[in-house]
Amino acid sequence: MEKIEHKNESVNGINMHVAEIGEGLAVLFVHGFPELCYTVFHIVGDLVALLDVLELEQVFLVGHDWGALICWYFCLFRPDRIKALVNMSVKFRPRNSLRKPMNILREFLGNDYYMCRFQPSDVASGLISPIDARRSRDDNDPNDIL
Repeated sequence: MEKIEHKNESVNGINMHVAEIGEGLAVLFVHGFPELCYTVFHIVGDLVALLDVLELEQVFLVGHDWGALICWYFCLFRPDRIKALVNMSVKFRPRNSLRKPMNILREFLGNDYYMCRFQPSDVASGLISPIDARRSRDDNDPNDIL
């Protein structure tokens, strides 16, 4: 089996980690938290810019958890860039202008629910920054991911 090629791409003023393997039709995986590939929060504009940098006209889009939410909106905002969508855990919920999503989640699941807990940026950063991702991989193999 081929090895995964890791690289960083400069996109919209941020460095985005890209893991590539194989040839043919492109599949873009948008991970959820905390199952992120090197903990990166994606937004639709950054993903569109990534496709531009990688010179990909269209992709098959696969989303999970928070990534699924981003994928729904990617398809709504830029359907021209998507061949097909597979979301694995979050159904589409149209925006309710009368209620904010985080308020609904807090009401039903409480402030300790992970999506609510990580809303202040310092909370997520404080929990993630002490983690040394290299501890769970082979530092001698640049193709070994978490």
